Amino acid sequence: MKVSLISRSKYLISYLFIFILTVITFWPVLFGEFQKAWDDQWVVLNSFTENGLELSNISSIFSSFYSGQYAPFNQLLYSSIYHFFGYEPFWFHLASLLLHLSCTTFVFLFVKTLLTDHKGFSSVSVFRITGMTTLFFAIHVLQVEPVAWISASKILVYAFFYLFALLVYLNYIKTAKYYVLLLILMVCSFFGKEQAVTLPLAMLAIDYFLGRKFTKSVLLEKLPFIIMSLFFGYITLESQAVIGQGDLSSQNVFPFYQRIVFGCYCYFEYLFKLLLPIKSMFVYLFPMKFGEPLPIRLWAYFFLMILLLAAIYSCFKKNKVLVFSFLFFTIHLLTVLHIFSMSRVALMGDRYLYVASLGLLFFIAYGLDFLVLRYRKMKHLILFIFIFSVIILSMLSHERSEIWHDSQLLKQDWKEKINLTERRVEVCSSNKY
Repeated sequence: MKVSLISRSKYLISYLFIFILTVITFWPVLFGEFQKAWDDQWVVLNSFTENGLELSNISSIFSSFYSGQYAPFNQLLYSSIYHFFGYEPFWFHLASLLLHLSCTTFVFLFVKTLLTDHKGFSSVSVFRITGMTTLFFAIHVLQVEPVAWISASKILVYAFFYLFALLVYLNYIKTAKYYVLLLILMVCSFFGKEQAVTLPLAMLAIDYFLGRKFTKSVLLEKLPFIIMSLFFGYITLESQAVIGQGDLSSQNVFPFYQRIVFGCYCYFEYLFKLLLPIKSMFVYLFPMKFGEPLPIRLWAYFFLMILLLAAIYSCFKKNKVLVFSFLFFTIHLLTVLHIFSMSRVALMGDRYLYVASLGLLFFIAYGLDFLVLRYRKMKHLILFIFIFSVIILSMLSHERSEIWHDSQLLKQDWKEKINLTERRVEVCSSNKY
């Protein structure tokens, strides 16, 4: 009984440390302005927001597509904040930070429960991996965009219900309860952002990691979620078609083979940026205009993807942590890898890594724990590397949060990081994806 109490105390101290460091890291976000030159001027500052919590307005929010988007819960968040505080950016930023802290809490509980249910990890390893994964997730530089940019709060709203659903799913596996709650959480997550359609695939990845046999009953329990995903996917395409974009419209789009290569390129760029978070930008330009041939260099990423898939497949039975980590990472990028034609003016976005990052960060934490167990004499060196990495990540994220203060600072930072020729500006402004 005493051991269990000490264990809970350690987890509580660990969580409180992560919570405090996250607040310190993202503190500048609270004093940012609206990005009136980068989507806040229409995503946040609009008639739906200004009509507040009137029943007619709430009805319109849920029954309307707005500029090619359908995210009623996110718009309801804006309307609620405006109803009580008006257009004061502090309260919008505070809501984003609180959502990020809530998502961090769900990550902490999810990883702890996942590893405990696996039964293949010692209590010390569960504690270490849980703490490191959550800490990396909480303060990573690529998390700054969804936290600092009010228009990207869709990511936080969707992730809040999505991560909650993953935690509930772990409990469902053990008790066969909460099935209806899972369905409700998926709907709520989709009302935040369309990326929620990946939930049934994430469930299957968890089944694989925990060693659940893919019996008929296990597969059938996913059927309602798959049907919902297809339905929600169709709604998303319809919302794009309203403004003449996406696969259900007559819009000119990049050929499928080019989109596949784009997807491979983005996949590895996301991977590299997660491992080495430098040169973060709010816009990543397309490498070419519509109708032009693919740059030869991009084909290298296509072949890299084939090699990676072969390597992951070879580890399918040998290293479940590795396979699960990359499955989780990949599943949550599927909707943003250009396989489907969506209305986007940018090739990539840091915000799309918000949930996906959990997969790779989980593997990094597992790797550090493995090194500590394998090379006990180097434990202090590994601890130093970890602490140093956390300090650097926190400093970089804090600095990046300051850059997101207003549109002028954001664009100035972008121009300093990119060779802004007339052609690249033309590519950014003319691409229709």
